[in-house]
Amino acid sequence: MALVLIGATALRRGPSDPDLRNLSRFWSGKMAWRGEADCVIAGDSRAGQGLVPAVLREGLGDARVLNFAFDSGGYSEEYLAAIDRVLDAESPSPIIVLALTPYSLTPGAIRLNEFEHQRHVASSPLENALQDSLDRLGPMRVDRVSAELRGRRTKGPAKDRVWHSDGWVEVLREGGNERMYVNHYHESFHENVVDPDIVKNVARHVATWSRKGIRVAAFRPPVSAPIREIEDRLSEFDEPAIRRVLTEAGAQWLEATGQPYVTYDGSHLGSREAMRLSTELAAQLALVPNAANQQALSQANAQDSRGRAAVLASEARR
Repeated sequence: MALVLIGATALRRGPSDPDLRNLSRFWSGKMAWRGEADCVIAGDSRAGQGLVPAVLREGLGDARVLNFAFDSGGYSEEYLAAIDRVLDAESPSPIIVLALTPYSLTPGAIRLNEFEHQRHVASSPLENALQDSLDRLGPMRVDRVSAELRGRRTKGPAKDRVWHSDGWVEVLREGGNERMYVNHYHESFHENVVDPDIVKNVARHVATWSRKGIRVAAFRPPVSAPIREIEDRLSEFDEPAIRRVLTEAGAQWLEATGQPYVTYDGSHLGSREAMRLSTELAAQLALVPNAANQQALSQANAQDSRGRAAVLASEARR
């Protein structure tokens, strides 16, 4: 403990980098949310940076909207249960928005992400105490200190970001060196592709939420064409199949159909584009039917599809 604290003191960023302390509180604050929202945004950093609660709130009639997305987030059982806890059980019109990226449905995302890190911190009295000590010494996170002491440099929070209390990470950039990120992105899916069991578990939660009267919407966040090509080629993200499974479970599928969105790294939106995406999706969310009607509609559509398939199969045998 003494060694770590001495190292932390020596490695202090100082007053020129105050956001490190705010960043630690930002994530722990999300973990503490309980029964506070009418609308919960879930997903990874694409949702965390790309969906603005204040914009959705206006489109949903002053609903309480919280962005519960986590960097590198995966749809684990623990995360899905946590999404449910953030919703107010007494909300007259609860809604969950699932931002589904190919990576968020992989085993790699389940194992290693900011949500899991925060769960570990919350369950470890020693790490909690150490984090409190570091907050008093200066803005430094536990995992960053230990990495520094082992000789590995880690990146701190960017200077162009604002950490909002409603969970949105606002990025003050509108473009950048996309090629630098695209060249390495394919590594995300090396022996790490979409797991059908993860998709099925998400669908099970969607069905449960729908039966409880919670409206559920899902969408694939927009990315650049090169990133989309890599995902479609390597991740085994079968969008039509995933869409079918979730809509049959009761979700409404949303589409980002406006003008192509400009990312700053191929995957993430700056604040201006995030506002635009949020405005587009808010209009669609306002039209999402209540969960009971949506589930009935989804089941009817599924039965209709099966009926058409049977007719086609019968005609083919003739």
